[in-house]
This record gives sequence, structure tokens and C-alpha cells, in this order.
Amino acid sequence: MIHRTPQRSYTPNTMETWFERLNRDWENFFTEKELRWGRNYYRTSEVRSTELLPKSAIIHFKQGKEPLYVIVDWDESGPSFRESHPDVAPGHGLAVAGMYELEEFIADELPPVTETEKGQHDRLENNGEGPKPFERPIEQPKKTDKTGRRLRVRLTTRTDGLWLESGWKGKEDKIDWSKFSLRELTSWEREQLIGYTARAHRCGFRPGDREGTYRLQEPEVIERFFLREISEWKRRYGLVEGEGVAAWKRGLALVRPSIDVKADGIQSRFRFDFSHRGTSVSEEIRQQLFRHPGHVHFVPGEGIFKVDPGSLGSVHEWKSLLPSEGEGILPRYLLFTFARDPNVDLRLSREVARWRRQLEEASEGLEEVELPDYLRPYQKEGVSWLRKLEAAGCHTLLADEMGLGKTLQILTYLNAQDALGEKPVMVVCPASVVPVWQAEVERFFPGTPIRILSRTNPLDADSPALWICSYTQLRRNKHQLEEIEFAYAILDEAQSIKNPDAKVTHACFAIRSRQRIALTGTPMENRPLDLWTLFRFLMPGFLGSRRQFEDLVKLDETFLPRLRTQITPFVLRRTKLAVASDLPPKVEFDWICPLTSQQRRFYEELTKGASGEFKDGLSTALKHKRMHLFSLLTRLRQACCDPSLLPDHSDHWTHSGKLMSLIGRLEEAFEGGSKVVIFSQFVQFLRRARIAVKSEYPHIPQMELTGSTLDREQPVKRFREADGAAVFFVSLRAGGTGLNLQTADYVFLLDPWWNPAVEAQAIDRVHRIGQKKRVIVYRMITKGTIEERIERLKHDKGQLFEDLLSDMDAPVDIFKQFGSLQDLIALEDEPLR
Repeated sequence: MIHRTPQRSYTPNTMETWFERLNRDWENFFTEKELRWGRNYYRTSEVRSTELLPKSAIIHFKQGKEPLYVIVDWDESGPSFRESHPDVAPGHGLAVAGMYELEEFIADELPPVTETEKGQHDRLENNGEGPKPFERPIEQPKKTDKTGRRLRVRLTTRTDGLWLESGWKGKEDKIDWSKFSLRELTSWEREQLIGYTARAHRCGFRPGDREGTYRLQEPEVIERFFLREISEWKRRYGLVEGEGVAAWKRGLALVRPSIDVKADGIQSRFRFDFSHRGTSVSEEIRQQLFRHPGHVHFVPGEGIFKVDPGSLGSVHEWKSLLPSEGEGILPRYLLFTFARDPNVDLRLSREVARWRRQLEEASEGLEEVELPDYLRPYQKEGVSWLRKLEAAGCHTLLADEMGLGKTLQILTYLNAQDALGEKPVMVVCPASVVPVWQAEVERFFPGTPIRILSRTNPLDADSPALWICSYTQLRRNKHQLEEIEFAYAILDEAQSIKNPDAKVTHACFAIRSRQRIALTGTPMENRPLDLWTLFRFLMPGFLGSRRQFEDLVKLDETFLPRLRTQITPFVLRRTKLAVASDLPPKVEFDWICPLTSQQRRFYEELTKGASGEFKDGLSTALKHKRMHLFSLLTRLRQACCDPSLLPDHSDHWTHSGKLMSLIGRLEEAFEGGSKVVIFSQFVQFLRRARIAVKSEYPHIPQMELTGSTLDREQPVKRFREADGAAVFFVSLRAGGTGLNLQTADYVFLLDPWWNPAVEAQAIDRVHRIGQKKRVIVYRMITKGTIEERIERLKHDKGQLFEDLLSDMDAPVDIFKQFGSLQDLIALEDEPLR
């Protein structure tokens, strides 16, 4: 769309003079070829400036770096033209564009004049647009001015917008809309034409592809035209509405994409559809929207359609999976790909919905099969899970922790499936693991034909054997992979293909097989792209294109949780904790939490006040202002936790950097079904933490134990018997002793205590005899504050620090480790924004 906003220079006299001149039939001065070229150039060019002089008009056009101009000189004999001459312009073609610009100039700056129903002239109102720079006095028309035809306008719809067509209506003539001539016009006809041009321009229309036509393409402007302008057009020009106009009066229809999925054997038929207010669009519109989702689609007789901007990215993302018609046969597992997208509605047939439901429940109610007795229960479950997903037409990622026997599970699975039939089986693994696979086969399934891919033992499509090869050998023999189709392809230590650009990765992608399996204990070593590469091998297209995946990881905060939901049915991961019988290890982390801007402001206010109050030094403060000093330390620690712990402050919990960090870390625990114990010495902070957890994880059961709890056993029992994830908020003092919370495996210390022994007692409520899981402890420390310095000192001094404070409730001697109070409490680093 060209925006015609040139600079314009004129006076009232020159405006009147040129208005009279343009009433003459100036098109007669040009050939048909010049008129066609000039009209087209006028529609597509940009005008820089127009200047009206008494005897000349100067129009400057903008085209590339070369300035183009037209000078129209007018004397008693008529116009003559001087112009820069583009190579492609025939004759005075550029001058034609200049004359059209002059007509638009006059139409914009003069109030348009049209006939009344009696054929007399009316002054057109300003429509509230404010005074015009010049208004031509309207004289009473002479009798000769009444002669001529009336201008009539028709409104039509095309696939490229809303169109105005004009025609001349005589007393008895029938209007021929296909022909409109600007030749031999009377003065009154010319004035009607200028008024028509002005009104069309003001309503947003732009010159069309032939004389007398104008086009409007902006949906919001079209809607405004129907709401505010059309009645005036009917009154002035007897506007006729063509077929299909009525549907466009409803305005722009924002459509939402959906995908219909119906069963087609082991696969499914996917069909991209679009609907508006619950009603699907026609097939013609559906295909247009799918092919060009970013465009506005003008459909005569049906309406104006556009994909909802919120769903536009989704349509672009999934177009690559479907043919250009938006419909095709695809692997059924791709419905999980579409299901992760909240901007696309998924409509499943009954059979497909049942299939999905059974698949999502596969990890819970696993099918019982007859398997060797030497398999442990979890290994039998793994084999059953692999068989079930194969029957569903899906490919799998077995991600058990190292040492849980993934190799044995796969070999048992292959044997149960009678895999070595007409086609061979391929196992790819690191070179150091090739002998391990060979030994496992010979130990558990002797007699199984094994072949090791090597330079002297190339691939043989006619050999239904279990082929074992290293990643290096596979890369070297990639050229053979196109000729062979395997029954099963298994990648062991599949993190070896985490680099999607590596040659070995592309070699694995080239394997053709009916069933694909990846084995790894570390499916995502460094970045989410590792996971994309694994699923590119397993189920191409399942995680979309690489670029789309990386963009979503970077830009969409909700993507990773949705990704986790998407891949869950196809991933089975168990850890050693599932079979451990003795007390597992305890792992402790110092989790550094940032300050929010509010916390930083309050903390700085406290430290600045302390500089004045304790200016005489620490020794004097301990002698004369001991309670004030301890109160300051408490306030600083409260500011580190949550601004609302300070007197006369009440803020939303999101103003606490610790609570924000806690909410993020809890996701790891809750998603695994773990139970969590949260300790704090501030009961009010525990209550604030409960509010935060309830807000973000409303379905997680909560229990609390503080000094005011009368029945201590009741919350402990509820916590112990809770099915699945739960959280227990415990006061450090009330819960430091006398509790057995072995059902938990996560501990959060919201505010580290001065005395390490107090913390150790709290942790031991969870990490004690009877614990079946590894215990993970997070000690939450606010960055750049007194908390971080104390923890640093604990680590630096080790046992000395523990001995120093083991019998202390107040940090008196801690000041001996710092040269001044500011060395202990001064704020460092930047706030969380």
C-alpha cells in the first residue's frame, strides 16, 4: 500500500485556477498507451511534493535514488508538459501520473461538489474534520451546468478487497459498469468526478486498475466504511451493492486453527481446519488460510478472514508437517505434538481419543507378560512398556539411570517380540560398549546370531541377525543404510548424537527401521536441544523443526513444562532410588537467591541507618547497644527473606526473591511425586511461603508444624500418608527434634541459621534410618548480603566455625571474624528485576 502524503504548496487563487482547468477533458491530450502507463505508475508511486503556480504545476515523484518530476504548463491553448523521462515510460506517460496527482490534490483540498436529487449543486459538509485550507465559493449553477449525466457508484467484492466502480447514468441509459470514460465530460460531470475522487480518497480507497475504480484493502477501514460511510454514499451516488457485499458487513473474522484427527490404520488422518465462533469455514477458505496464514483473505459472498494473531505462529510452525492442502496421513503420535500447543484446538475421533488415553496410562497400568524370572520387577515393567508402545505405533526413549540393566531389558524385549525374523536388527553404541552387548547376548540369549559391523564385515541385508556396530562404523557405512531396512534400530548411550550437526548424528538419522529405540541415562546433558535430537531420530517431526524448537525454548517460558507433558508417554526413566534398600546419600546445595528491587531498597535503608547508629564500632555496640545490634541483624535477615516480614510492610509474595526461587525449585520435586519439608525460623515467613505454594501449586497437599501446633502427630501423620507429592512447613525450633519425616526426600532451609548444629538437626528429621530415597537439601541464601557472608565463613572455617558457635544462640563472636559492621552487612551485587 502506497501512502500518498506529499508536501503541497498553493494559494486560494491558484487552487481556483487549476480547479477550472481540470474540469476540461485533459485526457484527450494523451494516447491510450500513455494513459494506461500513467495510471499504473500513479497507483504504485510515491509523490514527494506538489506545487501550484498561476501558469504551472510542479510534481515531484520518488522512485529509487533518481528524482523524477513533471512540470505542467497551461496557457490559452491548453496544457504542455516538461518531465524527466524514465526509460520505461512511453511518451508523456509520467505526465499522465502528474495529472492524476493534480486531480487528487484538488479533490483533497476542495470540498467536493455533487448534485442533489433535483440536480442542483450542494456544498459538502466538512464531516467534523475542521476547516479546510481553502473553500471555493459555490456559485449558483448556470443552466448549462445542469446538463450531462449523473455519476453512479457500485460496491463490489473481489479477492483483493472492496471495490468502487463508477458509471454514467443518462435519463434513459442503462449503466454499463464495465465501461467508464473520462473523455468529453461536461463541467458538471467533471465536478461530480472530482467529488467522487475526494470522498473515495477520504474513506481510504486508492485508485484501482481502471478508470473510475477504487480499492480498499484494510479490514478495519472496510468495517468503518460500512458502519459510518455507506449511507452517505447511497444518498449522494445511489450506491448499488453487488453480490457478496452483505457478508462483508460483519467485519473481519478472526479464525482459530484446529486439527481433526481420525484413525487410518496404525496411522491417522490429520486435517488442519479453521473456525469462527465455533463454525468451520468453507473448504476454499480453509485451504487459503492454511497456505497463506499471515494474509487477510477477502472472499466474495462469505466474508473477510484472518488467522487470529495469537495462533499465527502455531500455524506457521505446524505447516511443515502437513502437505500444502493441510491434510494428510501421518504417524498417530504426532497428535501429541499438536496437543502441546495451546493455540490449536485438537479434535480427536473416538478411536484416536481412546488410543491416546491408553498410551498416556501406559506407565501406570503396564501389561503383564511372561518374562524370565531373573528380571527384577522394574525390568519386567520396562519390557512390558516397550511392547505396549510398539503395539501403539510409537517409538521409545528408555532413560533408566546407569546400572539398572537397560541392555538386558532391550534384549528380553527383542526376544519377546521375536525380532529376528525376515529383517535384521541394528544396535549402535560406543565402541567400548560393543563387547558388552555381545557378552550380554551370549549370556542371556545364546544362539542368537550376532554380527559385528566392521571393515571386513560389511552390512548384509539378507542376514536376519543382530547387528552391533559403533557410532564410528555407522558413520563410515552410511552409504549402505539407504539399501537396508531394519526391523529394530536401537541407539545405546544415545546422548552420543546430541549434536544435531555432527556426521554421526546424520548417519543415525539415515537408518531405516520399523521400530526405533534410544537408550540413555542422561537424555539432556547440556541443553534442551539434546532432547530434540533424540526425538528427531525416534519420531521425526515430533518436536517440530530445530529452529522452531530453539525459538520456543528461548522465548516461551511455558514451553518446557508443555514439552515435558508432550514427551512423557514416550519416555521411561527409573533411578537407583527405586530399588535402594539402605540409607541413601544426602546431597546438600547452597541455593543463591537474588534480591528483588524492594528487598534491596529496604536492605540498603537498614545498612545506612546502621552506619550512623553504630559509628563508634562493634565493641562499643556490643557493650552498650547489644539488643539494638541483634535487632538490626534480625531485620537484615528478614529483609533477605521477604519485605513483608519487616514492620509496617505488606507486599505480594513475588517481591521476595527467595519465594520466587523456592517456587521454581519445587517444580523439580513435585513433578517427580516427591514430598518436601520446608524449614524456617520465622513462622510468618512460613505462612507467606504457604500462600506462594498454594498460588502456584494449588493441588499439592500442605501441612504445618509450629510452636503453636497442639497436636504434633496429626500433621505428621497426614504428611506421611499423603499419596504423591506433598509439602510440610515446619518451624525450625518446633521441628528440630522429635520428628520422623522419612517419607520426604527434599529439604528446603529458607533462612540459614547461625548455628550449623541447629540446621543439621532439622535435616536429620528427614535423613534418618528408614529413609528410602536420596535426600536433597537446598540451603537458600540471599546473594550479596549478610547471609552469603556467614555461609562463606562457615565453609572457610569449617570445623572451627562449628565449634565456635555450636553452643550459641546469638552471633556474638561472629563479629570477631569481620573488621567492621559494614564488612558483614554491606550490600553487594545487583537486584533482581
